[in-house]
Amino acid sequence: MHTGFLVDFDHAWLAGRGLPRERGRVLLRLLAELAQSGSLREAAQKAGVSYRSAWDALGDGARLFGAPLVE
Repeated sequence: MHTGFLVDFDHAWLAGRGLPRERGRVLLRLLAELAQSGSLREAAQKAGVSYRSAWDALGDGARLFGAPLVE
């Protein structure tokens, strides 16, 4: 389900919640690219991370927020 609103997070806020700063940067870049492309493989490539690292970052984000970040 798409909610239709934008939430803007800063990697420093994510770091304060237990996600290392660089991992937070990767997650935010990945989510921005994913919103544009709709493809995790393409988003990972554009964000400069491997497909595996992209899935790991999404898993970290899901654990942090308590819910999956993508469908």
